[in-house]
Amino acid sequence: MKKMLTLLAVIFMAKASAQATPYFRLMDVHHVQTDAITLFAVNDSRFVGAVTDVALITHVNADGSLIPQKLQDIGLIPEPWVPLQVGLGGDIHTNALIHMGSSVNVSAFVAGSAIKICGGIKNPTAKAIADFMTTGLDLGQEYGVVGFSAGIGVAGNIVNNGHFQSAKAMFPGQGIGEILKNASTYSLGLAWKL
Repeated sequence: MKKMLTLLAVIFMAKASAQATPYFRLMDVHHVQTDAITLFAVNDSRFVGAVTDVALITHVNADGSLIPQKLQDIGLIPEPWVPLQVGLGGDIHTNALIHMGSSVNVSAFVAGSAIKICGGIKNPTAKAIADFMTTGLDLGQEYGVVGFSAGIGVAGNIVNNGHFQSAKAMFPGQGIGEILKNASTYSLGLAWKL
């Protein structure tokens, strides 16, 4: 695992140094990227809660791609994603959650790649639907564009049944493996810039 992380770090640094722009960017406080997401437990798919996350580190297509140009030439589009986002939320009971994770704009990547591989769309109605799926729903200059996101992360209960939790109670388990198993979540939701 350590070798894999080192390899990924080397790839990211090489990619960033080969380009004029960095691959990752820190949060732009003037254009904050947020997610409203629903969390589900990885180990049993149960509903965990809903949170609003703020992207601390982002990547946009204009900053390049890890997808090789040969694959982009056959139709895979660059990957817009957020490597680090954090947020707060809760569930329908008296629980408050803290969440930290990563997400990708799935509609832009999946739908955009499928449309490009198929050779594009000519029908105006189908093109409007394709634009909605790939670039999101444009709500105007004041509200921005809303897209679809999916991700993975960890979540812990800050408050459980009305009582604040210790760090051990927020992330229960013996050892890092069991803690990650218990806290791991996947997310589905909407993303936009403020």
